[in-house]
Amino acid sequence: MAIDEQLKVAYRTAAYFVAASEGWQAFVIRCEERSATVDRLLEWHGLRDWAFVTACNPRSQRLPATENAGRMDRLRAAITHRGHPCLPGSGEDPGGQWPAEPSLLVLGIAEADAIQLAAEFDQHAILVGSLGEPARLVWNHH
Repeated sequence: MAIDEQLKVAYRTAAYFVAASEGWQAFVIRCEERSATVDRLLEWHGLRDWAFVTACNPRSQRLPATENAGRMDRLRAAITHRGHPCLPGSGEDPGGQWPAEPSLLVLGIAEADAIQLAAEFDQHAILVGSLGEPARLVWNHH
């Protein structure tokens, strides 16, 4: 499925917020930028890789909030089953054209596994990274 340029720009310019939890302050991850906070989280957990994923609005088709909530419950269960720590967050459009999407920062997940998870939940793309490196947008060509 071809993804139009406007949608690609929206993914690249989104702000990927991570909520405060367990002694960590809230922070934002941006595409193509390194996050010192993510690096500290990875080091604290003794991990190397991460991904920012959602189960909401598959293939960029808006769903009712209740359906998105159920999808997020299933995503959280899938991540827990895989044994990865995660923190809640949201992907947000700085222009306000798209509603914020509940999301999870998944720690210790390999890029290939994160892409597979995105495919399971019909997501166009995910944000991934590794310790000391900038965040990268990875497209899921389902």
